[in-house]
Amino acid sequence: MNTTPKTATTWVPIEHVTSNNVHDLSLDVPMGIMTVICGVAGSGKSTLSQAIYQQLQTRDESQEIISISQKTIGINLRSTPLTYLNILIKYEIIC
Repeated sequence: MNTTPKTATTWVPIEHVTSNNVHDLSLDVPMGIMTVICGVAGSGKSTLSQAIYQQLQTRDESQEIISISQKTIGINLRSTPLTYLNILIKYEIIC
């Protein structure tokens, strides 16, 4: 396990976000490093995520941006993030 944290070399400025429960928020988001947005329900996590996503789309750098919807996964109790995103490879067992 790598015990030395990766250092960001590029930052994306997010300036003056105001929507719903977020009021005039400005910050710099590190590129190439996993960043977590957490908070209580209704604190503006989705609003902030949307602002970051929109800012990233305007940049000229060619990086893949993945946005995951908040829609309900479904009623299948066996669903996992892997099955929802079609990442899990399904195997058939022949008896």
